[in-house]
Amino acid sequence: TKYPDFTAANTASWWFNNLTQYSFGYGFYLYQNTPYSQINGSVGVCSDLVSDINLATDILNLRNLEENTLCLSGLNSKGNHLELHNKFSLQQAKTTQSSLKPFSVSKQPLVVSDATSPGSGAYSGHFHDSNKEGLVGLKAALNQIITYNFLGITTVGPNLCTKEFTTTEACEKWYYLSVISSLAWSSSEGIPHLFVGNAAFRQRISNILQFRQTLLLYHYDALYKAHVNSEVPLRFLSFDYPTDKTAALYQDEVLLGDSILYTPILRTGEEFRVSYLPAGTWCNWVDGSCYLGPTEVKVIGSNAPARFTFLKGGTVVVTQNSANTTHDSRKQKVRLIVVLDEAGKANSTRFFDDGITANTLDTQYYTLINYAAADRTLVVTLPQRGYRGGVMKMKYERILIYGLKGKVVSAVRSDRNEQVRVSSLAAGDTTYYKMILSETNAEIEVNQSFELRWELQDE
Repeated sequence: TKYPDFTAANTASWWFNNLTQYSFGYGFYLYQNTPYSQINGSVGVCSDLVSDINLATDILNLRNLEENTLCLSGLNSKGNHLELHNKFSLQQAKTTQSSLKPFSVSKQPLVVSDATSPGSGAYSGHFHDSNKEGLVGLKAALNQIITYNFLGITTVGPNLCTKEFTTTEACEKWYYLSVISSLAWSSSEGIPHLFVGNAAFRQRISNILQFRQTLLLYHYDALYKAHVNSEVPLRFLSFDYPTDKTAALYQDEVLLGDSILYTPILRTGEEFRVSYLPAGTWCNWVDGSCYLGPTEVKVIGSNAPARFTFLKGGTVVVTQNSANTTHDSRKQKVRLIVVLDEAGKANSTRFFDDGITANTLDTQYYTLINYAAADRTLVVTLPQRGYRGGVMKMKYERILIYGLKGKVVSAVRSDRNEQVRVSSLAAGDTTYYKMILSETNAEIEVNQSFELRWELQDE
């Protein structure tokens, strides 16, 4: 095996010529991209550059530094392998990203790496491929995915199932991770013994993936804020609630973006779980039932990830119906969920682009929509209108207001002084209410500014 010197300038043209021999769209998977060797050092004898270091590792009973890798004295254009070993995958990702651009002048290429170093987030994502059946493996994967998020590698996710999996339930638990992962590798080729002849299992997996696709706009918004504001898209509860000792105990609950709290059932054989909701208002995705934290809530429904998804009061979420591709998803109907806090307020600015075009921030080819609710009024404005296609041409299929403290008796689109018909229902078994405005009664396009005001009973 020969290892290219990706630190050398002339390697880029050589790598580009190699890439042209492959048939691919706008992405490339760098598999086993480490300077790993089945022999120690290389063919021949390594120099004595690192003899003192290797002597020290032997004394400390550590592995020899040249075990299963190249001679550490081997030279690259920027130095020796001792200094650049851990940068091999970074340099390869950087070279691959630049080499793919001529193939996709107008589209953003996607590079995914098997071995990924800190600093690679600007050039590649990462696949977590070391999945093991059971709770221990799931928690290890979740820890690693979150760690990569903190290292600035936010396009990251797991290989969801492998041929070593023995039960459909164990496999299904891994698919739960796809909901909150910006990247996921889903293939039934290695596990036909689980998928073939099991229509019920295939339907459950389909439901999970469809729910993930409804969050596609939300994932893009979280990645945008990670890039612009250095926010961490995926994190444990204790990161946002460092003084909450109970939150630190729930290591199977995660926060995605600024709105979503995801509390999946990861243990096999369980049909319900107790979800911990920290301080603030939290409303369930499915029925809009709201709870004031800190509190614990029993959630039933092991095969329905939407049931153990909660939305934070004071925020607004935009979702779409699912589709198989990013291009097609932008043509699906849009749903707006406004989640009021205890003061009856919510405020979020959401990012929209086509999900495909390269350099949308540099070219201003994106749209920002601000959703602000206060005093029983929702005001929607568009401070940036660069992207006008796709989802911008769609109408809101539904506008939902969660966290209301009374039943809505009337609603007016006040920017037009038009009465609109809404339905108002009790939210689950809680004391809160929700309001639903359907498309037929609203006729509001996503690219429109508008104002919606409602009145509560007995006000």
